[in-house]
Amino acid sequence: NHSMKMKTLLCLFILIAGTSAQCLNDRTYSYGDPKQTCMWIRWKEERRQEFCLFEEVRLKCPQSCGLCCDDDPSYIFESNSGELRDCAWVKESGTE
Repeated sequence: NHSMKMKTLLCLFILIAGTSAQCLNDRTYSYGDPKQTCMWIRWKEERRQEFCLFEEVRLKCPQSCGLCCDDDPSYIFESNSGELRDCAWVKESGTE
């Protein structure tokens, strides 16, 4: 189940990221093609689901991958159910 895999990855990354002072996207990072930045990945759910499966992308783009958005209260993403969610929702529910 893809949703379960993503939730497992989320939990694992939150544990790892919790040890760092900040959890922000690397603004200089691109995956392969220079246009494939964290912001480019962030704005389409299909891209998030595809690219965030790669460890390198998760490490460089944790906000885009929805792994640690507590540092950015304005961050909004589309959930698997198609609804727009924010960081408060992630923190409160942790499920979909």
